[in-house]
Amino acid sequence: MAETDATRVVHALTGADVLSFLQGIVSNDVMRLEHAPGLVWAALLTPPGK
Repeated sequence: MAETDATRVVHALTGADVLSFLQGIVSNDVMRLEHAPGLVWAALLTPPGK
């Protein structure tokens, strides 16, 4: 059984534009998921990109 952390959340997103949408608002490169499904750890950025 995996250990859980109440301060972290896993989201599953779908849709034709999901990668381009996420690419602009998270801290990691999500475009690598274009060719193969997987998991990318990333932080959600604020509007100034911090």
